[in-house]
Amino acid sequence: MGAERSFFEAMSRGWASGAPARKEFPFPGAKGYEFNFTHGDTKLQLLDYYFVHELSRTSFGTKIIFHFGQPIWMMQYGGWYDKKAIPFVKAALMDAYSRGIFRGGRGQASFYNNESYPSLLYTNLGDPLGFDNFKGREFVTDGFGKLLGEHNYFGGLLI
Repeated sequence: MGAERSFFEAMSRGWASGAPARKEFPFPGAKGYEFNFTHGDTKLQLLDYYFVHELSRTSFGTKIIFHFGQPIWMMQYGGWYDKKAIPFVKAALMDAYSRGIFRGGRGQASFYNNESYPSLLYTNLGDPLGFDNFKGREFVTDGFGKLLGEHNYFGGLLI
């Protein structure tokens, strides 16, 4: 099982899925997820943790994949979202994860929802260099063009 495949499996069971995060993981004030994968004699671990201050809508986080305890891949992200945009962001991410589409570890170039009013649009301006080297910006706007939040991200292989 490769690192990218493990990434998709972990992300489809993590924050975007609605699964509850562990608190104080791995640092005080953080929330996060831990996933372990074994395939033959290969062991991978993925940590995904993030911080949000209770008086703010701003967050930042890190995802790290370890191979036998050594970091081999990382991603950092940070930004903000209005609470009403968060379920839509999760849907955009789950759509990409379920399809195995990697665009900076976030959603596809665009994801649209016209079932709500006003409608919502997720946009990912990621540099699609691939799993080994990426950076970008994602954001959500409503049907009137109002920004409902954004995150910047970057990462890639460490080996």
